[in-house]
Amino acid sequence: MKIKLLCMLVLILFTFSCDRLKRENNIYDRKDMNMIKVDSYKILPDKFVMSYTIKNTLDCDIWICDGINSVSKGDICLKKNTLFLRLFSSLPYDDTILIYAPPVAYYSKLPTNSSVSKTIEVELPIKVLSPFGSNRAIIGRVNASSLVFQVGYIAPDEISKLGEWARKELEDRLLVQVIRDVKIDERILEAEICNVKIPVEN
Repeated sequence: MKIKLLCMLVLILFTFSCDRLKRENNIYDRKDMNMIKVDSYKILPDKFVMSYTIKNTLDCDIWICDGINSVSKGDICLKKNTLFLRLFSSLPYDDTILIYAPPVAYYSKLPTNSSVSKTIEVELPIKVLSPFGSNRAIIGRVNASSLVFQVGYIAPDEISKLGEWARKELEDRLLVQVIRDVKIDERILEAEICNVKIPVEN
């Protein structure tokens, strides 16, 4: 009986330790959809304007992606009737495309328990473009009925692993050279806008 109780106690302690270790090692894996919110958007005759807010609910500072090759510029692709606007650097390269200049990703620091509001503008009709060469051409013009907006963020311990491929431009600005064979461990925040009519063309 004592042996049985002892085994149960050891099993409980082991389970508790594993759960605690798992939580500590995966604090960034919580895909908290409340971290990003689309505040407003407008579809004007010549441009699409969207305002959004990101709130850092984690227990550490993070670095959020502001754009690829330029602030507010991202990867744009169309899948069926959904338009993807993506500000993150861990997108896979298209191996069939020769890229002469590797993309540079811009990141800004967002301290824990703080938030930042930003606005992004894209000319209409939206051109399907990718710094990773991952888009296939579409013919003519179509209307997207939904938009998925994705923003990546990197934890400080992951930045240190990038070594020479990451450098600070300012105290709160980080540039990451996106190299095909260098893995960037980036988490993705996502927000969606449905029931819209956004013109997209090649």
